[in-house]
Amino acid sequence: MREKGKTSMTRDESMNEYFTLHSRSHYSHKIEDSRFIGHATPCFSRKEAEDFIEEISAEHSEASHNAFAWRVFGGDEIREMADDDGEPPSSAGPPILQRIKGEELLNVVVVVTRYFGGTKLGIGGLIKAYGGTAARAIEKSGKTRLVLQHRFYCRGSYDFLGEALGQLERLQADIKDNGYDEGEFMIKAEIEASSWEELESDLRSATGNSVSLEKIDSFFGSNY
Repeated sequence: MREKGKTSMTRDESMNEYFTLHSRSHYSHKIEDSRFIGHATPCFSRKEAEDFIEEISAEHSEASHNAFAWRVFGGDEIREMADDDGEPPSSAGPPILQRIKGEELLNVVVVVTRYFGGTKLGIGGLIKAYGGTAARAIEKSGKTRLVLQHRFYCRGSYDFLGEALGQLERLQADIKDNGYDEGEFMIKAEIEASSWEELESDLRSATGNSVSLEKIDSFFGSNY
């Protein structure tokens, strides 16, 4: 996909949660003589966003415009892009992006298709039409909260299994697997990043460093 629009990037190394869209949606309505269709979906990479834009643009290849915006979080970077697709500068893509940002959403792409009906809306009318259509598509999709979680191993002497399980349960860790070998236990689990330091501290206090934690990786996921 060719480079279009304007891209910006910020850094956020401490993000522990964010909201994205719950599902793909579209919303269609008429403003004056033009038909506007908002298409919204969650996406988890720039490529996914661009693939969605290409899909919608191909589906509505006869449309007058397919303006879009996306906002993607990956690693410690937030990337944004907005494109007017032939409408007057900043009258289509940026209003869509502002709706995404106004809802504090990440990993989202929205395309607003316009079939021009003959009546010009003016710059203010276009901003309202594109932003409003995006807002309705976003509303129809709904939001979901994704939380930074750590996947880890918990290991120690079998004598401290009860204490370890008690701490994991208290902090609502999600136990995925467990096993035993030569008097030691091994638990594979996931926990919200915000509870990680408390788990480390409480296990250390309760077991005298007899239980160890080994972080495997981190990811954003839903607990619902």
